[in-house]
Amino acid sequence: MNRSLSLKLYLGIVFLCFICYFWIDPLVAHQVGERTHSSIWEKISLLGSFEVSYQILVSYLVLFFILRYFFAFTLPPALVLMILYSYLTTVVSIQFLKTTLPRYRPVLLQKGFYGFDLHSSLAGSMDSFPSLHTGIFVALCIPLVFKFNRLGYILIPLILLVGLSRIFLNVHYVSDVVFSIGLSTGINTILYHFMKKDL
Repeated sequence: MNRSLSLKLYLGIVFLCFICYFWIDPLVAHQVGERTHSSIWEKISLLGSFEVSYQILVSYLVLFFILRYFFAFTLPPALVLMILYSYLTTVVSIQFLKTTLPRYRPVLLQKGFYGFDLHSSLAGSMDSFPSLHTGIFVALCIPLVFKFNRLGYILIPLILLVGLSRIFLNVHYVSDVVFSIGLSTGINTILYHFMKKDL
């Protein structure tokens, strides 16, 4: 992907986040808040949790070594490094944004709390922006999509399902999920630019 197209894509994501923040987020959160939550969304949401993401990372490493040493199928070590760098950079970036830009969770919309508030005392409910679960799952999947394009047909719908699960569980707004996907994909794009020779 060339730089001009990448820049336009990321500016489009930022613009979409603004549109979501001012018009779509309150409407969707209000609609979702009135419904009961399905356990299927909770199970899908687990794909982006820390516990499951560690298991996925370990599985990647085990699979990498099994393929490399037992089947002589060489996956480039740079792919594993890219996944690890992507994961760590995404987690650190999102945690930094969560602490510097505290945003009320959608569940508080019914109580009249919406948006960002740098001086709130509602500490446990102020970490909506951006979605860590979604960002983690993108960080684990996109390097594989860059290397094996056809995996995108499976992994991109799974990424969207994880994002939707966070919205339907009423723990994130649409803009939180969109920004998280854009941020993690951007991190992966930068990493890919520097590591593509070794992939």
